Amino acid sequence: MSKSNKNDRRRSKRNEKHRQTKQRQESLRREQAKKPDEPNLRLVGDSPGGSDSPPSPPSRMSMEQTMREFHKMLESQEFASEDDMDAFVDELNAWAGAPLPTASEKAQELAYEAMDSDNINTAVELAMQAVDLDRRCVDALVILAHGGSKSDDELIENFEKTVWIGEQALGEDFFEENRGHFWGLMETRPYMRARQELADLLHDAGRTDEAIAHYEAMLELNPNDNQGIREVLLAIYLTRADLDGARRLFDQYEEDGSAAFRWSRILERHLAGDEAKAVTLLAEARKNNAFVEPYLSGAKRMPRTLPDYYSPGEESEAKHVAVSLRPAWKGHRKSVAWLKAQA
Repeated sequence: MSKSNKNDRRRSKRNEKHRQTKQRQESLRREQAKKPDEPNLRLVGDSPGGSDSPPSPPSRMSMEQTMREFHKMLESQEFASEDDMDAFVDELNAWAGAPLPTASEKAQELAYEAMDSDNINTAVELAMQAVDLDRRCVDALVILAHGGSKSDDELIENFEKTVWIGEQALGEDFFEENRGHFWGLMETRPYMRARQELADLLHDAGRTDEAIAHYEAMLELNPNDNQGIREVLLAIYLTRADLDGARRLFDQYEEDGSAAFRWSRILERHLAGDEAKAVTLLAEARKNNAFVEPYLSGAKRMPRTLPDYYSPGEESEAKHVAVSLRPAWKGHRKSVAWLKAQA
């Protein structure tokens, strides 16, 4: 066989492998799309929405589970040759979620199942099984904290313990080496989720200084802010009239053109006494999403419920912004009076 024919056959084989890979990936996407969205564990006893509810996207937990397994497989490959690449494609095509080899990985799989459960008793049972396999399984510990805490104070205490366990599991060296891109590493996500919820609990309990410390630390670990922490922190800064804190976030996320940041910039400028700039920003914010203003001025009642999803510039987005920013505006009566006067 000539060298040319041999190369043609290898190329044809490689193309077929790629075609099979794409088919497998498309099959995985279809399978994930059939699964329900991730429930809120505080509300797992609630019945799901009726038929009028919008279709749910693939579960974040199931998608993360798929990514976690895929990344593990990918990291083991170096692709030093075409044969190596072909071997990897064969492995990928054969992969169908086989049981993971270690106890900690199996525990995480059980935690994912618990987080996807719509029944608190089932979720707790799965979480207990996970902790039996790995006492540092943070996602499972979060579920047990919700299921076993008898008061808000006890829940906070259990979350503080869970976050500490997560820090010990990752290790001090890991934090130093990976600070700045935490969310991009799959093993950090349970810890980051738990720490965000701890900060939210502290904020709700009025322990704002402690909450701020957690939020700020999480933005240092993950400046990309995949969790949307900056909007919560910005609202806290503005509620306190901490304009320096707000400006730090504006500088750090200067490209953020969301409605939340636009209406926050208006309040910051008015509190700073720069009314002319506030007027200019108000005109821009109205063009971006005019539905926000009635909520912040008090002309419209706050929404009782929030939509699961929102679209920029729409009423759905305005409701989310209102819940986030209304307390900050309401805390500054002169700014609210000024906003009403601009109408």
